Amino acid sequence: MDPTPENIRAFHHARWKVRYTSYLLALHEGLDNKGSLLWLQQRGHYLNRYSLAKESLAAFPESWHDLFKLPEDECSLPHQDDFSPCSGSSSATGATTSSGMMSNQGLP
Repeated sequence: MDPTPENIRAFHHARWKVRYTSYLLALHEGLDNKGSLLWLQQRGHYLNRYSLAKESLAAFPESWHDLFKLPEDECSLPHQDDFSPCSGSSSATGATTSSGMMSNQGLP
């Protein structure tokens, strides 16, 4: 696959979908109704979306993960096996905690 502007945009979108669906799963894991029928159905839906996102990202060469990083890229979610957002990373506006939540560290 050639690194054309269209392919690079598609790669960034595929990577974003993996990140977004991993956040959905992480948020869903913390809901109060965990274990209910509705929760299980929704979890299945989110797992399916996550799986499809990872499949679309897998269509791109592995080397692109390091070549085409965006400034907001704080980790390589596609290489993780769990659904948790990145931990221990920092961004321009603050640092993330071990749970992946933004802290106010570094904010004015």
